[in-house]
Amino acid sequence: MKETDLIKRTAKDLGMTYKELGEAIGLSEASMRRLATSTEISNQVAKSIEMFLEIQRLKQELEDYHTIKRLLSESSITLQKGLNQSFYINKGETLNGNDSFDKKYQMGVRL
Repeated sequence: MKETDLIKRTAKDLGMTYKELGEAIGLSEASMRRLATSTEISNQVAKSIEMFLEIQRLKQELEDYHTIKRLLSESSITLQKGLNQSFYINKGETLNGNDSFDKKYQMGVRL
């Protein structure tokens, strides 16, 4: 990406106005508009935009990890419920016809 397109492209790609992008990197809307039409932007502005893009990427990555964590947690809960339901279905059955063994076994299993 050419340096002169950096501001226009970044604002467009992120769906932000020049004002919003400027606020994110500490510049006014007027400064952003001027820089967007300029043939050169300062290294400081370019680095600020690069860092802002990196922060946005990391925020999205963190959100993705939180989603994965939530889905795994929900899957674990669903699996645990399924195992408990399976245990309840089989709870009334006797093992080898030995009722005392069945009672001890049932008492030792966490519900």
